[in-house]
Amino acid sequence: MFSVTKFQYGDQKSETVKKLEALNNGKIIVPKWLIVVGGFILFFLVVLFVLSIIFATIKKPNGLFNESCAKRICEKKLGLVCKNQICSCPEKQFYSDRCQNLSTHGQFCFIDENCRQKEESLVCSVVSRCECTSEMYWDSYLKKCVPRKSYKENCIGDQCKTSLNLDCNSGSCTCQNSSIQYWNGKSCLPKKSIKEYCSETYECLDSENTECKNSLCKNYLNLIISFTKKFKADLAYKASILVPKCFTLNLRTVKLNKSADDQRRKKISKSKNLKKFSFKKRLKLVNYLNRFNQRQLETQLKTALSFSKDSKHKRFK
Repeated sequence: MFSVTKFQYGDQKSETVKKLEALNNGKIIVPKWLIVVGGFILFFLVVLFVLSIIFATIKKPNGLFNESCAKRICEKKLGLVCKNQICSCPEKQFYSDRCQNLSTHGQFCFIDENCRQKEESLVCSVVSRCECTSEMYWDSYLKKCVPRKSYKENCIGDQCKTSLNLDCNSGSCTCQNSSIQYWNGKSCLPKKSIKEYCSETYECLDSENTECKNSLCKNYLNLIISFTKKFKADLAYKASILVPKCFTLNLRTVKLNKSADDQRRKKISKSKNLKKFSFKKRLKLVNYLNRFNQRQLETQLKTALSFSKDSKHKRFK
């Protein structure tokens, strides 16, 4: 009356077991959704790569120093800016691998434009350092180059104008060697030798005992010797007029003193040859001889050099 149903049992594998078996057999099961996502990503990367190549060929690189910036920007990493459609450094800067601030005194430079020309009057020297020109010196207090000092101006160190042959001596700008140089109002010049043209005695060389006489440098000692000879000759000439031939005149032996004056006056006044002269004239002659004592001759000659030839003759009348 009752029917009996028969069941057949079989082994069924789960999905996890199937995946493990496929992995052991070298097969990988990839989900469909992952394949779809991966495909989109790959497509996007390919499109991006193609666009970057196209963009790179069309777009120009940033402008470098001194390059045109009419259709592109300048390289900001180098500190460049666009001026008059040219990539250059900003004001008060110069380019050395990149834009740098202008150099001050003693700092490195390539050309004059690398130094602070306007503010500090600096130029680039041969040793590639910012220095002052030869006509200026660096003032550490004012922090700039200032003009060098001229003649007789106060100075310290090398502040004097070397172009004028000036040097700082005892805090004042004077000629570098005053014994062989003189200041003519504009610069220091070499002093004149004998027989060279001059206007003042200080223009003549001191070492040669020279003096400016008649616009020529002449030896002072030679002037004294020649004047002494001429002076003695003039004296002998005048004495020959006033004194008879029997009265011998010898300048080297005329050394009268107070005790000898009276004896000489008496001797001259008693001479018959001098009777034609008045007593005053004879006394004048004796006093005249006394004045030219040999010991005082050199001192009198120095004073006499300043007088003209006419004044010298008038002195003996």
